[in-house]
Amino acid sequence: MTDRPMTVDEVALFCGVSSKTVRRAIERGDLEAARLGGHGALRIRPEAIDEWFARRSTRRTVRRVVEAAPIAPVPSGGGRRRQRLPTQLRVGEDMGMR
Repeated sequence: MTDRPMTVDEVALFCGVSSKTVRRAIERGDLEAARLGGHGALRIRPEAIDEWFARRSTRRTVRRVVEAAPIAPVPSGGGRRRQRLPTQLRVGEDMGMR
């Protein structure tokens, strides 16, 4: 990574995301950027990218332990059974391959 401020497209390429994702992060305030020039060109400091990565990290320092609820036994027999058709299905000579 360079020491100079980067454009939205450069940040997107560096991070492996779309430029739209970078712009959304800036709009939400997740990623710090500066507007430069008359047209408001966005520039992002490398330190801001590092901070953005640190805040969005999926690694947790605190692990939660969740206990599983006991599983109730499934009743055997007595359950609802599938009904059978009163007659078998018949295939006529006119049905099937042509």
